[in-house]
Amino acid sequence: MMIDALIGGRIEDIGREYEHDEMEAYGDFILSKKFRIDRAPMSNLTIEHLAKIRPYKRLADSFFKSVDEKAEALALQGQKIPGHKLVEGRTNRLYSAEEAAIELFELVGLPKSKYMKSELISPAEAEELIREELPAIRKRDVEKLVATITVKPPGRPTLAPLSDRRPEYDDGTDDILMDDDDEI
Repeated sequence: MMIDALIGGRIEDIGREYEHDEMEAYGDFILSKKFRIDRAPMSNLTIEHLAKIRPYKRLADSFFKSVDEKAEALALQGQKIPGHKLVEGRTNRLYSAEEAAIELFELVGLPKSKYMKSELISPAEAEELIREELPAIRKRDVEKLVATITVKPPGRPTLAPLSDRRPEYDDGTDDILMDDDDEI
């Protein structure tokens, strides 16, 4: 009720105590198909409203973080979360072997001072640098070239709406677990 009041801009409901029957009715309403939280238009909120709402930001963030963690844990245990699916989280590319990356950069003639910081530059920075230093090479070819020396580690499973375009996460356990009747 508090989150709904905060987001909905119902300032009078923020911080008030609710009766037991109000809480039960609200719980039933949340479970119904009619429940929706509509965000209050910022233009309707006064400075006093903003000052009253702002201190609850951490509480709301903490609550939704806990909701996400609990839902992800349940999904990882195999429970279906209506309207959601597990997908592979996003990660950044890494070099599969730094030595191979250095050899490639030397081969295309990049000065060491440009691709080495205190550590090797990232694959995205390498693509940008190669395009700057060798403008005759097409972007697609630079991406293919850098792809030969990079890997993309799997991301941590994360919960996403069904509309997310990433494929559903597969932890591979279905392939490992077989019935006694199945042959190898």
